[in-house]
Amino acid sequence: MGTLWPGTTRQQAVACFQQQIPQGFVYGSEGFGKGLANDHYVYQLHQSKFSVCPEGNRHFETFRFYESLELGAIPLTLLAPAELNALFSEPWPLPCFSGWEQAAGFAQALLADPTAMDALQWRLRCWWEQQRHQAASRLQNSFAALGVAP
Repeated sequence: MGTLWPGTTRQQAVACFQQQIPQGFVYGSEGFGKGLANDHYVYQLHQSKFSVCPEGNRHFETFRFYESLELGAIPLTLLAPAELNALFSEPWPLPCFSGWEQAAGFAQALLADPTAMDALQWRLRCWWEQQRHQAASRLQNSFAALGVAP
């Protein structure tokens, strides 16, 4: 779901997943803020096992990546471990891929193994809750050090 910016990996990702996992949900909008109604977007993402999270128009970090984690969908993105280390401390259970074909193959394998799928979703959920808690604690400590109430 999202804008299929010309000349970005978004179009490549959608084409690859439509070919390898044709039963998936795809919605390409015509620009930022012109997509699905919020309740429909949240419903679709919450029902999804995976969420294809290509880079945004300018950089990797998009809201879909974080919304996927929040709603229990496994974010699939092209990030090297070093890039993930810049965002999160290891160990992180996020899958890393060098190409969309590799990501789609990973998704196909997990779709064929519901036990492994459930296990990864559970690890991601637990890890993400811990990440959110740690981020909140860091913010509270920063505010306290400044003598400001959050």
